[in-house]
Amino acid sequence: MRYVVSALWIFILSAMTNYVVSSMASATFNMGATLLMGTIVTLAVWFLPLMLKSHEELSN
Repeated sequence: MRYVVSALWIFILSAMTNYVVSSMASATFNMGATLLMGTIVTLAVWFLPLMLKSHEELSN
């Protein structure tokens, strides 16, 4: 459940960020870029703790 909620919040925040940045740059809002950015950040949030945990186990 926490993965679903974190993915939902990441997509909401990435859409908001993309909207603000595109309006500041006088460009059009692109939903495809929002989905791409949200997917990359979601995967990083899900897999980064796993990679850090395995790195920590190797250093011990």
